[in-house]
Amino acid sequence: FSALDEADKQGMVGDIVKGALKEYPKHPYLLQADDNGLIPGVGGVEFITASWQGPAASTSLQYEVLTSRLTTFLPVEFMETGLRRVRAVVRIRHPEGKHGTGFLTDDNLLITNNHVIPSREVAAIVKAEFHYDTQDMLPKQYDLDATGDFAFSPTKLDDWTAVRIKGDPQKDSLNTYPIEPIKLFRLPPGEPAVPGPAFIIQHPAGGPKQLALYNNMLVYADERRIQYKTDTLEGSSGSPVFDVQWRVIGLHHSGGWLPKNPNTMKAEYANEGIHINVVLDGLKKAGLTTR
Repeated sequence: FSALDEADKQGMVGDIVKGALKEYPKHPYLLQADDNGLIPGVGGVEFITASWQGPAASTSLQYEVLTSRLTTFLPVEFMETGLRRVRAVVRIRHPEGKHGTGFLTDDNLLITNNHVIPSREVAAIVKAEFHYDTQDMLPKQYDLDATGDFAFSPTKLDDWTAVRIKGDPQKDSLNTYPIEPIKLFRLPPGEPAVPGPAFIIQHPAGGPKQLALYNNMLVYADERRIQYKTDTLEGSSGSPVFDVQWRVIGLHHSGGWLPKNPNTMKAEYANEGIHINVVLDGLKKAGLTTR
């Protein structure tokens, strides 16, 4: 990043991106950087300081205010709970190099998309990788029990798969980096509410685990689907979508174009998840949960 900072001062970031693309022509971050003319952490929009406009003489002086009806305050325990959730999210690695994301819930049950693990045959050859949080961390791999409990909804319907992990990741991690399965709870009618945040823990582009923490508002929700502006990439499929209470509200699976905004007349892109109640309905029907 120091090298990129210096390159930015000399107007050479674009040259570095194009040079890197010659070696990695399909890397999504580099392609995005080439399209946008910048790399995350280098360059950006110039901030212009506006003149402070003080209160009118007849107005009571107020030094701090809430700037929108959706407050940005979060309790400190939000971070603590988030760190526990992170440990249950896994990268799903296919032998041919493709990746997806999934998460561990009760009874060693792995939840992901059906287009990530479409069948028992695929479940028999993929690996669930815990703790791939940085490039320097060696993930802990587990096989899946392809001959045991296996339930799914086809990709064209609700696009989820549930399969058990061989072994006991929770017990194995007790003395190192404890894994706490993510419990699933049925949401009451009308939830999640729009607008509201949608946090996604994921393995974008098959890389180290990432948390999409901002620019992440829900834009639509009904009893089957939720849609949000939260960033994802190929490899993020099967990620858990959380609300501000760290409840799972959906299973991320795709993205698409929304109808044109009537105010701007511009089409907008959003990502989409399966409402968690739909997944719970399927798990209950398959006898894998009582919720």
